[in-house]
Amino acid sequence: QGRLPEALAATTKALELDPTSPFMLQGAAQRFYEARDYERAAGLARVAKRLDPLYPYTYFTLTLALVELERYSEALDEADRTAQLTGRSGAGEARRAYAWARAGNAREAKLAADRARSAGNLDTLDRVLVALAEDDAGAAVRTLAEAVASRAPPSIWLTVNPIFDSLREREDFRALDRKSTRLN
Repeated sequence: QGRLPEALAATTKALELDPTSPFMLQGAAQRFYEARDYERAAGLARVAKRLDPLYPYTYFTLTLALVELERYSEALDEADRTAQLTGRSGAGEARRAYAWARAGNAREAKLAADRARSAGNLDTLDRVLVALAEDDAGAAVRTLAEAVASRAPPSIWLTVNPIFDSLREREDFRALDRKSTRLN
């Protein structure tokens, strides 16, 4: 809801209280990713992964942080681990598609996006990742608009999530972000 500094302070306090909780560490990694502190996000996600190697959200946060750090080979390795953990689910393939696209490999991004759609059961974020992987900003914004209309995640973090940075200059995205802020 636009209160990232408060969320970071609460996250830091929670980590002080329980620095060995993989869930707290993953949540902290996500908050630092949103704050664009990608090195710290990656470091926390790696610790969380060691503590609970079966929690797929940790791998996804690590993938995103590594993509932002332009460490694409590592990011793709983590995306592959996510896909393995989730049984090559649509979600795992959507994340791989996004990582491939950011790495500049449109062919592999398209193949992963096709696999994601074939697997089905894509949530809002997965559909946005597929649209971004296929360089279809209009589809990404339309998908986000559906989420905002239904007040479903990820509409509450349009303002902070770096995944949406490529959309921020679009008027339809800015209008959607303003609408989301009013609703939340």
